[in-house]
Amino acid sequence: DSNTCNQQIHLNRQQNKSSIYCSSCLTYIDGKISAPSLQIELPSLIQITGIFIQKSNQNQEKNSKINSYFIEYRRTQDGPWYSYGKRRQRKLIIERRRLFFNDNDNANKTRTLIPSIIARQIRIIFGTSSIPICITIQVYGCQSENGLISTRFSQKSILNTDLKYDGLIINSTARGGLGMLTDEDTNHFVYWSPSSQPILLLFAFDTIKEFQSINLDIKCSLWLSSSCTLKINVGILEIVTSNNLWTNRFQTISIRNHFYYDNTTITHLILSVPKTKGQFVIIQINTKESLALSEVTFNNRIEYNEDDDDYLNIIPSSIYIENNLHRLEL
Repeated sequence: DSNTCNQQIHLNRQQNKSSIYCSSCLTYIDGKISAPSLQIELPSLIQITGIFIQKSNQNQEKNSKINSYFIEYRRTQDGPWYSYGKRRQRKLIIERRRLFFNDNDNANKTRTLIPSIIARQIRIIFGTSSIPICITIQVYGCQSENGLISTRFSQKSILNTDLKYDGLIINSTARGGLGMLTDEDTNHFVYWSPSSQPILLLFAFDTIKEFQSINLDIKCSLWLSSSCTLKINVGILEIVTSNNLWTNRFQTISIRNHFYYDNTTITHLILSVPKTKGQFVIIQINTKESLALSEVTFNNRIEYNEDDDDYLNIIPSSIYIENNLHRLEL
């Protein structure tokens, strides 16, 4: 909730006010110019809802022409960096979002990030400059409640209205990112046409969690049918090693739409999976009808003691995460 998720994040243990950080110099990597950048380690997996960045007084004059920056972020220690604001909308590429420094006119105003960022590390990218840039920075948000770091599923329908996704979309499969189905937006949907193949939804978390329930906001798709039946299987796994995936199987579920008010009809399914531990979740939905999903949310908690600082220092490997999700696809 962006109304409550707006505490100042301590970027180091001593920070109680905004801190001054200085970027790297202009560098050359493989013969290409790399803009000055500043990388910041967050204390845990953080939902970032706001940011305040202002050039420090000591170098405002030297860099008076540099007035903007880009944000990059990632959730794993070796994964790709995502550019904030950049996403794919069907065949249209939305470019990364340029943000501007706080100046004298908005010196105390925090920039709200919509959508918010889920990240373990962030990187501030500046325009080309031959000298380091020093900035005052504050980051606002809260610790990610469920620890979700990667989702994977097919999304072939041109009817989709839920389009926010910061990962890759390869051969109609969304992989490696967050956004669709996990952005707290119940007004937009991902659609699936009738098929003999089940719908597979795959999720990875930053560490092993203990799950209590999984919630699906779901409806029968559009006007094609006023009711539909589903058979859902769920697998919650610490590591994907065998073909025995299913930890929970649910009886056939019937959903009925109000025929004339289909667009406003959402069924909120609660799948009980009490005290089931794992880092990877697979949801298999079998249905002969068309289906639309807006949100998948997880009621889980950290398996470890939340006061244990060692837990917070664990940054998962992207290779480990994506390899396990790939095994779930097969």
